[in-house]
Amino acid sequence: VCSIYKDLCDCEKKQIEAIHLDTFENYLNLTEIKLQENQLKFLDYRIFENLGLLEKINLGQNKLVSPDPNQFKNKPNLNTLVLMENNINVLDKNVFKGLHSLVSLDLAINNVDYLDSDLFQDLENLFYLSFLLNKLTHVNVNYFNSKWLKNLTYLNLGRNQISLIQQKAFQNLTKLQLLDLSFNYLKEIRGDEFENLDNLDELSFFGNYIEIIHYKAFRNLPNLKKLIFLQNQIKTIESLAFNYFVQLDSLNLIDNKLRE
Repeated sequence: VCSIYKDLCDCEKKQIEAIHLDTFENYLNLTEIKLQENQLKFLDYRIFENLGLLEKINLGQNKLVSPDPNQFKNKPNLNTLVLMENNINVLDKNVFKGLHSLVSLDLAINNVDYLDSDLFQDLENLFYLSFLLNKLTHVNVNYFNSKWLKNLTYLNLGRNQISLIQQKAFQNLTKLQLLDLSFNYLKEIRGDEFENLDNLDELSFFGNYIEIIHYKAFRNLPNLKKLIFLQNQIKTIESLAFNYFVQLDSLNLIDNKLRE
């Protein structure tokens, strides 16, 4: 069913419902496996067990519910992991443990509503992280404050159900450049949510329910260059709210309730 060419195994769009334990036993030199767009509901953790050279795994667009804690164990070279568009609702705190080389982790379009404080252990090289279209209702101070996320540069939390961001929720993400909070349920921005984000370039609140921009809302974001408030409910911008910016060159306030 699958096509194997050198170190690539391509099983994309094959209507696969299950993978036998011995499927890859003669292909231990594989560096990339494409399993996206199939019908997988469960994967035995031993399927990838001996594939220690893997660099990329794509399991997107399947029906996985909860990856086994040992699913990606002993994968020192894994740099790209795609789990987007599944039915994942639980992520065990050890599921990504040991993935020191991981650079990109895509969990978009799932049902995740909680993140363990140890979920990102060992991911010190993670650059890109997406939880787009999940079911997070708030950003807990412990979600992304892992010491391991010191190199995270892109974080997408768009299209969740977030109505609250706790104080200092992103304080350890000192390398973060882009934070997408589009299409959530945020009504206000206090400013203490964004402490230590000195390198943030772009921040999007597109499609939220923000009514007022407080004067201290951006006191911790002096280097922001792009700020998006498109389609909110903003009626009031307090005096001096934008005075903290040094490099801002793009501000979008289109489709709000401001009066001249």
